[in-house]
Amino acid sequence: MESIRANEGDAAVQRYYWELGRRIHHDRDFMNFELSDVLRSINVNADHQVAFESPEFDEDIRSRMDKGISLAGDDIGTPIIGFEDEKGETFGIFGPVITRVPDKRQSLELWDSVVLLTTTPGFWELKRTRTEKPEFGENPVLDSVILTIPYFSRGVETSDEDDITYELDSVYGDAPIKLSIYRNNFFLRSFDPYGESVSYTHLTLPTKRIV
Repeated sequence: MESIRANEGDAAVQRYYWELGRRIHHDRDFMNFELSDVLRSINVNADHQVAFESPEFDEDIRSRMDKGISLAGDDIGTPIIGFEDEKGETFGIFGPVITRVPDKRQSLELWDSVVLLTTTPGFWELKRTRTEKPEFGENPVLDSVILTIPYFSRGVETSDEDDITYELDSVYGDAPIKLSIYRNNFFLRSFDPYGESVSYTHLTLPTKRIV
């Protein structure tokens, strides 16, 4: 993504992010596609996929991650959205968390409300317990669970064919990882989390951690 930003601009990053979201969340195609196909579909040079395994943009990624955390704190998740108030001061949040997709009018009203709350001096937090199940559409099927941990790697060897071998540098942050597993007790259709089947879980990973 940083390669696209550096060479194509933020507008191309937006198209790339949108296309990934469409394929993964809407089409339920969980990374069963080539990044080169995604890039070509948004009229961006497919050579950007090389940056996926290159350390060239690691410092840029670290810098952007640090900036996001500085806006919202290190005890929340990602992605972080930043808002600028009338005085030019920037505030960040993780959220909002919703269980259904609002229509266009509701989306605009929700967005305006989030902006108003986030940029109000002294505002910090709203919480309430979820009392309804997330709506997944008709006949949802859970076929995999993906745990994504942000990490950094460095190239240690290059073959004669220019293939680079990488080794793990660190997981993002400066403290030990704390990984918690919680029973969420949400039902998917007739699935009973208290039955004999394995229950669904939430995997929560604090943002700023390292091994």
